[in-house]
Amino acid sequence: MATVHLDALFKRYANGVPAVNGVSLDVADGEFIVVVGPSGCGKSTLLRMIAGLETVTEGRVVIDGAEVNRREPGDRDIAMVFQNYALYPHMTVEGNMAYGLRNRRVPKAEIAERVRRAAEILELSELLQRRPSQLSGGQRQRVAMGRAIVREPKAFLFDEPLSNLDAKLRVQMRVEIKRLQRRLGTTAIYVTHDQVEAMTLADRLVVMNGGIAEQIGPPLELYDAPATTFVAGFLGAPAMNLLAAEWDGRFARLASGLALALPDLDRAPGPLTLGIRPEHLHFAADSRADATVELVEPLGADTLVHLRLGDAMVVARPTGTVGLASGDAVALDWPAAHIHLFDAEGRRILWTPSERETRSCLPVA
Repeated sequence: MATVHLDALFKRYANGVPAVNGVSLDVADGEFIVVVGPSGCGKSTLLRMIAGLETVTEGRVVIDGAEVNRREPGDRDIAMVFQNYALYPHMTVEGNMAYGLRNRRVPKAEIAERVRRAAEILELSELLQRRPSQLSGGQRQRVAMGRAIVREPKAFLFDEPLSNLDAKLRVQMRVEIKRLQRRLGTTAIYVTHDQVEAMTLADRLVVMNGGIAEQIGPPLELYDAPATTFVAGFLGAPAMNLLAAEWDGRFARLASGLALALPDLDRAPGPLTLGIRPEHLHFAADSRADATVELVEPLGADTLVHLRLGDAMVVARPTGTVGLASGDAVALDWPAAHIHLFDAEGRRILWTPSERETRSCLPVA
């Protein structure tokens, strides 16, 4: 086990565009860090810099107290699990798991014991003599993880390891990876574009955008208090509703004509973005007609209601089923406790209305 320290890492390619732009991160011993973001945000490049598969343009990678920028990947004492498994097709499961240890001239008895223990942990004991072509996708991914485990590395690096699996198997493997990491207590850095994987696996999240770490913190902290509109819109399915508004000193006036009274907001007039998550946008029991129902999607435990609010679309997510249909006019309730505000640059506005649990941002004429 080990700590990992990233000190202002930059990766610039020949065209001068930074793929990774000054990312700093301290990973504690035994911590599970998940780096998440859309395609092209720099998350895989960041992981490959830690692994030594990409050169560092500027900054430092420090593993267990030692700078490793100039060390070859094999000398960094890390193990990487890829999305395509990277198994040798002509070798058995046992051969694939043992291959790296044999190259390092580990004694045969120790290799056999390490492979046996890893196979037992991953429930691969009955499959050791099979070849990759005889395995399911989930079994192949467990073999790839077993190959990493037998090395007993200081840190695991995962590069979208579940992206080739079907939805059901992804859930199963996600649980297995988290259980395995807790059992072994090994430091892990995991890259994914899947926010569900990110939220469920991480001790802390790193949300990447355009090569920059937009926000770092525990998953629920980022979900409940996103630092930027990007984080707010990226985490959550469906995403947070984000609406342009103009603050006039008393009301936040939306483009639809709806004006919300925001209690205790002490801010000069100007543009802002108002955000509310679908599960927090409620229907009010009065005769107002704030929005029109466009589409109702029943999901069983809850329902997605797509609403037109002027020229904007918003989504509400009430629990259970709702007696609404396309074309219905509805009134909306905006709980103050769950309103998020962002400035013109998309940065979070600190706002603490009194009586947060009971008051709503009431619409006004």
